[in-house]
Amino acid sequence: MNSAEIQRQLHEKMPDADIRVVSNDNIHFTATIVSEEFTGLSRLAQHRMVYAILAEDLKENIHALQLITQSPEEKNDH
Repeated sequence: MNSAEIQRQLHEKMPDADIRVVSNDNIHFTATIVSEEFTGLSRLAQHRMVYAILAEDLKENIHALQLITQSPEEKNDH
């Protein structure tokens, strides 16, 4: 599992999102995702959405995943 594979999986389910996944060791990943689908959702709900997409890989292939999730409105506020 590498950053590109995780990014591809997320893009398949969230095609309109701006997604960046990085890792220095292909074990610990950081995913930054900006999506309209997150509008109105709590941070917990946003993270649950991402975890659901990656559920199988989180069981075996991804040791650690840090998420930074935002709606476009949240991104523009910062």
